[in-house]
Amino acid sequence: QEFQTGLVIFINNAEEVFAARSNQKNGGASLDSYLANLFAHMEIGGRMVTLTDVSPHLTQSSEWFRRDVFQSGTNAVSWGNSNKSVDVYVLTKLSNE
Repeated sequence: QEFQTGLVIFINNAEEVFAARSNQKNGGASLDSYLANLFAHMEIGGRMVTLTDVSPHLTQSSEWFRRDVFQSGTNAVSWGNSNKSVDVYVLTKLSNE
């Protein structure tokens, strides 16, 4: 079943800027971990689009969401090589499991 409605959130967490280095001072959870928790609490059909995969931070089974990965295409980002293409991760919530 394909969901076509729901909230879509885009997070520019490229280059792991929200990963472990985002909370090294306190040794707490990274911002990517908080984003994964936010996704887990979204309504069914909600999507989270990120530039670094946050699905490894999801502790439940992977049956309640779908993870798709796309290439941005060249010239999509302003950092690094102008011909750079980045992965775009789309998580879609399928159920409240």
